[in-house]
Amino acid sequence: FCLLGGMAAVADAGTPPMERAFETLARHGSLTSADLSRLDACGTALHRAVGQEWSSGLVLSGPVEPVAFFERALAAGHAQPALLAGLERLSVQFCDELRDAHLSALPPGLTELKLDACHGLTDAGVQTLSRVCGPSLTSLSFYWNNHLTDRAALQLSLRCSRLRHLSLSGCKGIGSTGILSLASRMRMLEHLDLTRLPLVDDVAVTAIAQASRQLASLRLYADSQLGDPPIIAVAKASGSALTLLDCTGLNKLTDAAIYALAEHCPRLSHLVLSWVLRLTDLSIAAVAARCPLQLLSLHGLRGVTTAALDALAQHRAYTLTALDVRGCTAMGSPTPTDLRARLPRLATFIIHT
Repeated sequence: FCLLGGMAAVADAGTPPMERAFETLARHGSLTSADLSRLDACGTALHRAVGQEWSSGLVLSGPVEPVAFFERALAAGHAQPALLAGLERLSVQFCDELRDAHLSALPPGLTELKLDACHGLTDAGVQTLSRVCGPSLTSLSFYWNNHLTDRAALQLSLRCSRLRHLSLSGCKGIGSTGILSLASRMRMLEHLDLTRLPLVDDVAVTAIAQASRQLASLRLYADSQLGDPPIIAVAKASGSALTLLDCTGLNKLTDAAIYALAEHCPRLSHLVLSWVLRLTDLSIAAVAARCPLQLLSLHGLRGVTTAALDALAQHRAYTLTALDVRGCTAMGSPTPTDLRARLPRLATFIIHT
């Protein structure tokens, strides 16, 4: 057990194999240049002790420490620090000073990478990381990276075909062309987040839904330009795998999309329909009867009445643990006490914030 300026690297001897027994968490304010040296030393010592590389996860956050980490790795050249050489999971968050050139220091065996809210990155950085570690990546997140465009998505499609988890949430410069390029080559996606992408259309999202036939979760939050086709497509293509769908703000959706979910998605447990204003009691009753819902948001659905609540009470009384019906004025504004009387397992009443 090593304490490094507020960080802990903990070995669990009962977790085989040995290289997966180490987890390093570095957070802004606790990782200094001295700590980096000590991490290197620990990595080297551990490598000698177990006789093999040890895998690690690293979280870097804030404007300073991520840059220091990458610049030190770049300065080391081929003599990479022990920590970097064994790194499998890396998360860098809210670092505006991170630049495309830093990404050339990424280790080639990286499997999970988050570069969230790193606003200094561009398409060139995505090209670099795709070349360096793209073939090994299975999980990639680019939350709120404003400078990325369709060219970034093209690079991912060419070199990151093993991705199972992809988040492009808030990457508003990526449009339909980029999503179509992903759809042309990615077949293994299981979790896809396309939140707040105003430039994507029904055709592109339908294409990637049809290409990724094992989607367990799909988030389309605030993509209000989308209509029924993508939802029907994912229901038919990934129906038996789909467990989570977020359609918040998709106010072009009609009951037809929800009927498709009810027909094809026997494992759908988390469904967010906040502000999907055209839906009626009929489609809510259908999905209640056919899907094992545990979480459901109907927040803001002014046309949904007590008939929908009756259907939920009839079919989901012992599966629903979270239900948001705030703003469902035609339902009579039931209180949590009212809802729990009919749905006794409810514990959460606010989903959409």
